[in-house]
Amino acid sequence: MAMTAFEKMVTGQRKANIRKGGASKAGNKSRRLSNNDLINKAKSGKATTYEAHLLSRRKSMGGKGG
Repeated sequence: MAMTAFEKMVTGQRKANIRKGGASKAGNKSRRLSNNDLINKAKSGKATTYEAHLLSRRKSMGGKGG
């Protein structure tokens, strides 16, 4: 399936946001949040791109985990 230029841009932005999130002070805080806290943030629509990425990576949430 071909991606449109817009989709490519959005995907690139998302990757950049994830990288930025990992290196920031807020990112450190996000990493310390429990699954429950992250889920609640996501449900209320307040989760950052990095927090959504974290949640998808957590082993207990079906991700690969570190």
